[in-house]
Amino acid sequence: MTTDFKEIYCKGEFYNFENIYIFNKDIHSNEVKCFTVAGFDSQENLDRVVELLNGCSTEYFLNAEVLNDNITIELDGGRIKLVTRGWGHLTGTLRLSHKEAVEIQDGFIVWCCKKLTGGNE
Repeated sequence: MTTDFKEIYCKGEFYNFENIYIFNKDIHSNEVKCFTVAGFDSQENLDRVVELLNGCSTEYFLNAEVLNDNITIELDGGRIKLVTRGWGHLTGTLRLSHKEAVEIQDGFIVWCCKKLTGGNE
């Protein structure tokens, strides 16, 4: 089984679904729920998250911090909070071991933090 998070979380375009979730959809309309939006300060900033993840913006956030739960990304001191999703997909649908799922989800979180702050990939 693959351990490359991009093969699971980044197969297509990211999009905002009703300001509640951020999904990634590939060319075959397969979707992966990537984040639950736990809070945001403006529609403009939430849209910017999606644009940055898709590589369509260079208007980066100042910082991205992974909170103590290891799955929540907080941008610019709480302006936006994103809770990483997909654990059930990783361990259920894909039948990955706990260790493999952690590696994939952690890799995705690190990648997102870099994409959102302009860090190197």
